[in-house]
Amino acid sequence: MNIELRKASPQDKPIFFNLWEFYIYDFSEMNPIFEVDSSGRFGGAPENYWEEPDRHPFLIYANGKLAGFVLINQTEPIQRIGQFFVMRKYRQKGVGEKAAIRSFEAFPGKWKVGVTSYNRGAIKFWRKIISRYTQGTFEEQTDDEGIDFLFENKLPYDEQDQLSKIEG
Repeated sequence: MNIELRKASPQDKPIFFNLWEFYIYDFSEMNPIFEVDSSGRFGGAPENYWEEPDRHPFLIYANGKLAGFVLINQTEPIQRIGQFFVMRKYRQKGVGEKAAIRSFEAFPGKWKVGVTSYNRGAIKFWRKIISRYTQGTFEEQTDDEGIDFLFENKLPYDEQDQLSKIEG
C-alpha cells in the first residue's frame, strides 16, 4: 500500500476538522470527558498548526485515499507527535506504521511520543513501531498521565526490510 504524508495547507483545514471529529469520537470511547456539543460536534480542533512555524499538520493518504492525519510539534531540541490518527478501515494494514516512519524521517533528531495512560491501543502501537524503528534503542518514561517514548532517529533504517517483517 502506498502511504503518503501531504502537508496540510490552510485550504485543507475543513478536511482536517472533519477528521478531527472521528479522532475525538475514538477518544470518547476511552475517556468520558469527551462530549458532543448541542450541534452534535466535538469541536476543539487545534488551529495553531497553521499559524505557528514550529507546528506541522499533515494529512495521511493510503493509495491516494484520505486515511488520517499527523500533527508534529517541532520544538528544539525535540520533535513531538502532537496528535496521530488513522481511520479504522486503514488500521492493522501498515498505514499507521508507514505514516509514523515518514513523520520521523521528515524531522531528523530527538523525538518524544507521548501517549495517555488510558489509550492502551496507542501505547501498544507506538511501543511496537518505535522499537522496530530504533532497533530497540529508545526510552520509556511513565507517570500518572501516561508514557513518553524518547528516541533519536539517527540509526540507519531500512523501511522495506522492516515492513517485510510485518507483512511477511
